[in-house]
Amino acid sequence: MATIVLPQGQGQGPRMLHNAGIDQKDDVEEKMLKNYLHVKESINGLSERDINDVLVKQAHSGNHDAIQIGLLYGILVDPVQGAEQNYYKYMMAICRDASACVTNRLSLITFEKWHKLCEFSQARALWVFRQMLTNSIPGIEPVFHNLLRQIAGGDVSPKNLMLADRVIDILHENRGWLDKQAHMHANAMAVYTFLRVVADHMEPSLTNLRTKEVNFCVSILLHKWAECMVIGRDLIRLLQAVSRIPDLEKVWRLVLHDPAKLDPSFKGLAHIMSCKTPKRFIALRLTPEMEGKLVYLTTKVKFGNHKRYQDWFQRQYLSTPESQSLRNDLIRFICVVIHPSNDMLQSDLIPRWAVIGWLLTTCTSNVAASLAKLALFWDWLFYDKMKSENSTIMHIEPAILVMQHSMKPHMQITVSLLDFLVRIIPTFYPPLKSHVKAGINSALSDISSKKVLPSLSALFDSARLDRDLRNQLRETFPQFCIAVATTPTEVSGPPPPRLVKPQSPKIDTPLDLLLPPTAPLELTPSAILNTTSSDQLKSPTSDVGAAFSEDEIEIFKTDSADSKLNSGFKPISMPKNIRRLSSHTEKSRETLDDYMSRVTGEFKVVLEQLKDESDDEKKCELTVKLLQCIDDADGEFDDPLAPAVASALCTMFSSTFTSVSLPEEINDEALEDSIVSPLFVIFRNICSLPLDEPSREDLTYFLYEMHAFEPRVGYLLLYFLKVSKSVDEKMITYKKMTEFAADEKDLKTFILDDLKLCQEDDMRMFVYLITDVYTNFLTATVPNPELMLLVCSTIDSTQLLALMCQVLQGHLLMFKKDSVLAVLNHSLEWETIEQYFLWQLLSSHDLPVENILPVLSKLESPKHAEALTCLLSLLTKKSPNNDLMRLVLCRQPSKLDSFTASLLKNWAQEDEDKTAECLDHFLSHNISTPKKVTKARSRKEMPSTDNILSHLDLMRQTCKNISFLTNERIQKVLQQVQTACSEQQKQTFSELFALIIDDEDEDEVPSKRKLRQTAARRANNASPKPQIDRRRRQSDSSSGSDDEEILRAQPAKKRKKGAIIELDDSD
Repeated sequence: MATIVLPQGQGQGPRMLHNAGIDQKDDVEEKMLKNYLHVKESINGLSERDINDVLVKQAHSGNHDAIQIGLLYGILVDPVQGAEQNYYKYMMAICRDASACVTNRLSLITFEKWHKLCEFSQARALWVFRQMLTNSIPGIEPVFHNLLRQIAGGDVSPKNLMLADRVIDILHENRGWLDKQAHMHANAMAVYTFLRVVADHMEPSLTNLRTKEVNFCVSILLHKWAECMVIGRDLIRLLQAVSRIPDLEKVWRLVLHDPAKLDPSFKGLAHIMSCKTPKRFIALRLTPEMEGKLVYLTTKVKFGNHKRYQDWFQRQYLSTPESQSLRNDLIRFICVVIHPSNDMLQSDLIPRWAVIGWLLTTCTSNVAASLAKLALFWDWLFYDKMKSENSTIMHIEPAILVMQHSMKPHMQITVSLLDFLVRIIPTFYPPLKSHVKAGINSALSDISSKKVLPSLSALFDSARLDRDLRNQLRETFPQFCIAVATTPTEVSGPPPPRLVKPQSPKIDTPLDLLLPPTAPLELTPSAILNTTSSDQLKSPTSDVGAAFSEDEIEIFKTDSADSKLNSGFKPISMPKNIRRLSSHTEKSRETLDDYMSRVTGEFKVVLEQLKDESDDEKKCELTVKLLQCIDDADGEFDDPLAPAVASALCTMFSSTFTSVSLPEEINDEALEDSIVSPLFVIFRNICSLPLDEPSREDLTYFLYEMHAFEPRVGYLLLYFLKVSKSVDEKMITYKKMTEFAADEKDLKTFILDDLKLCQEDDMRMFVYLITDVYTNFLTATVPNPELMLLVCSTIDSTQLLALMCQVLQGHLLMFKKDSVLAVLNHSLEWETIEQYFLWQLLSSHDLPVENILPVLSKLESPKHAEALTCLLSLLTKKSPNNDLMRLVLCRQPSKLDSFTASLLKNWAQEDEDKTAECLDHFLSHNISTPKKVTKARSRKEMPSTDNILSHLDLMRQTCKNISFLTNERIQKVLQQVQTACSEQQKQTFSELFALIIDDEDEDEVPSKRKLRQTAARRANNASPKPQIDRRRRQSDSSSGSDDEEILRAQPAKKRKKGAIIELDDSD
């Protein structure tokens, strides 16, 4: 028999849980172990009959539950062969509660502790479960449910395979028990579990396990179909994925072609596809631990701080090739189970669509990517907004938001999902094509009516989509698209830049014949799932496994003004920039003629030509001609002409505002190529005019009107000015433009609003502009706490390094000594990473620490741990002086705050005499100067005597080596304080004063070394930590036998009246 190795617990017996050295002891296991040891002690050396009598007697004396738990623990950990049968027999013999105590504890273990159980204890837990099923013990249902959940999808590790194999054997042996549990749909739960995991067990080495799972599922599906129908539409999703396995293919064909053979009440595919899947079945496919992590990610983590959580989740659950299929379960769980409240929707928590987008971008397999898209759109196919019991907006909302929010940072995802949505209608199942189209149209109609998006046309008619895809969308969903006639430029002209075209062929294949005849036992998706390759799911610059939208995705915010709907539904609002762009896009296509109607003369002629022109070079020429018209207006270009011309022009340039981005490779040629559109022709012409040119004011006013209609003009102007510095090196054009809005907002607000929009649109461009904005607008940016927060919440470690290098090179200034305190006070409520980035930027500036330290008075531990950590690091590099010491000692003493004590200890080590001098200064000042005189003479807050003594006493208590307190200067001033202080103070600081060594006749005063030795011994007696520093002891002992003899011969010194303690013999 193989040797069994169990975790040991410091001589207390075997353990059931794996516990790393840094983990705390598990309370549940400790209580079970205690009960087990009591049972072992009670029955040790007794005969079987005596054991029964002892256990029955103890159970009847009020220890029933403890005895039962102890016996259960014995089953789980005792490695002796046959011990589990004896423990189980005793457990059943003394049972008085129908085993409720045991089943409850076993349910707790299988739900919360399963992933920590050692393999031996897991095997024993399954043995107990088998015995209880065989004996039909009531209350075992939760254990059954928990074990199904612990069979993880996308996991082919030996531990997981062992669990699946043993559970399928136990359930096969106890089919009668499953049939009796119709009230909890036990058969349906078992089928849903094994129908899903059989897709992961296609390797030839897993043939035996796969055969067991297939036979089990087929048996239940054929004989208990009515009970399995409670699963709803996700039963079809799972069955379709494995429909090429021969036995399951027979069931699949019955579903499609002869549903009555399965059950007379079953009316076919459309019948079950119209029924939504209950949440309990969706949650069944995530382990409890995995569910907890995912719920935490979507309900507790703020958007912007999510990357490290996603990285950890990916390393833990999504790092193996087999885990690709787990993404489908995660996406279904997010869509069906996680429904955030309105308060959460309005918060800055990471939204559901961002998590789903991240899962899509990390797919590295065509099959996984296709199945993930199908899982995302599964509730769309037979959606009926009139039947709320089977259709809810929360199931379909993530998909539309993923498409909308991915348009700029991950356009390939939007294209892939739109293409999938169009192609799935004819290819899902041709006989039900009209049902699928009606379902998707119903979903889109519900999205539109509940204002999840302001307008679907902005998504379906985006100029960034390939023309073929746009035409397909218009043909399939005409009611959600703008009429083609209203956008002649899209039809007649060449496609706009950066178009994205799906690379997939159109396939029309019946659903039951989707899979190829080759490799019948290989999991192969249907043809409709192969409409997009995995490359289309990834951003062109993204690496495999990268987190979704950490540096690019738009920030999720809500607008309460959009949420007041008659239906009572509070929709997820879009980021401000997308919402604004959508409204302007809608406005531009519907009211362009209105703007044109308010334009007359030569302006109208030029705008008409510009409207119909498709060639970029000719557009640039016409734009210059339009500017010449403004110049010729001789100061008469104002309301209402200027706003109308600006609105019309911005409408025509709408594609430019969404297509301009910072080049991936930043060089002069790439930067110059990014500013060649007609919009930048306007900027170039204005900037090239002399400052005193009369026409420059009219053109700058026109620029202001364009900015009022389309705010992106602001940051694009800044981008142009940075790229072409020779034109307007100091960005005067931007300053002049903002002066027209002086009555509404100042330059500081103007810059902040423009950079916020830039950060939402293109984070890389935002960081690219930061240095020049701070340099050219110093009065508006320093100090500007909101802008600093925007910077710190956007940059990553690489960009932080770049900014610090700019500061050290003298090219960037972000703080001034007279205003830095305002930024620090504002930062105390920021996120941890934002505060650390702020202090790193601050450390690169050569600012006097005296200008930074006043923030210390507002810091509380542990509430402001980030600021305290950075301040502590900063102050340890400085030498103590009276100004620094004053602010540090004014800090309120607290046993929970070791900031001051730690800093004093560090200063004392680095410069003992200077630290002692500073402390002497403040203590002597307080002794010699009355409080009233102190307040009258000094406006600066001075540390009180109580404060200083409290900090020194905390230093004595928390620091092991306190030899600093024996410094001659400290000893002298402490004697003076002791003499001057009140009786209450003497009692409060008695242990601190006990370190004072009295001065006698000079002839009797020992050497400095002996003085320190004596004081150190007293300090060790007075300190709550009695351990003696070994190195100190060795140092003292090595000081020479003569010194030791002199010290022993030294007569006992007299104590002053204020002394509390006396030296014992050891002293």
